[in-house]
Amino acid sequence: MREKLLACALLAFCGLADEENYRRQLDACFLWDPEDENLLYLEWEPDIQKAAVHIRTHMTGARFDREEFGRLLMDRLWEIYESGPDIRKFARKMYELWTILPENLRDREPFFSFCYADEPLDYVDEGQTRAILERALSFYGPG
Repeated sequence: MREKLLACALLAFCGLADEENYRRQLDACFLWDPEDENLLYLEWEPDIQKAAVHIRTHMTGARFDREEFGRLLMDRLWEIYESGPDIRKFARKMYELWTILPENLRDREPFFSFCYADEPLDYVDEGQTRAILERALSFYGPG
């Protein structure tokens, strides 16, 4: 559940998803574990940026399943990508997302690709940017 909560928070923080989706996931997590102090804090935190930072720094420890998080995040990002957003904006959002990922994920694939996926666009090479993004987004299998 923490994995989905972090994915929802990061997507909302970057403007790639509605903040209401994050709130619904938070409520589900809190109902599942009402004694969790981190979830209680988040229930009272209205700022999505602060919430995303709190989840990233306090809830991604030993019990956090990085593979599950990656699968959930990439599935959602693939849906957004397939909806045909402006490739420049999407690639910039991927870089923004990369900067706020937990440090134990940032330098691992498929996440590391997000730090440079927009670089080929500086040379008008949209195909290479798409190839980088599609490889990263399909890392855990089809969406």
